[in-house]
Amino acid sequence: MPYNQEYLNQMTIYSLRKLARELGVKSPSAMRKEKIISNILDLQKGKLQPYKTKRGRPLLKSSYAPEKEKILSKQERKKLKTIKNKLESILLEIKEILTEK
Repeated sequence: MPYNQEYLNQMTIYSLRKLARELGVKSPSAMRKEKIISNILDLQKGKLQPYKTKRGRPLLKSSYAPEKEKILSKQERKKLKTIKNKLESILLEIKEILTEK
């Protein structure tokens, strides 16, 4: 997933460090937030190569999503469901209009 500057700026420093480690940024714990973001963006553009360490246990393969996206409240799930239903009904109406012509 390509990340943009705005999205990365909204993340906490801890989430950024975790993401940076998974992407292969060297020593993200020793960097400031702005430097981590620039390294992540440089990795995406191909300006930097991912850092591979030969020490320690290999990183676990996990799909990354910030904490706020992982857990939705009951109210948020309900909102998403109503939006999904509205979109589906709009799509059906559009299909009916197109088939009538």
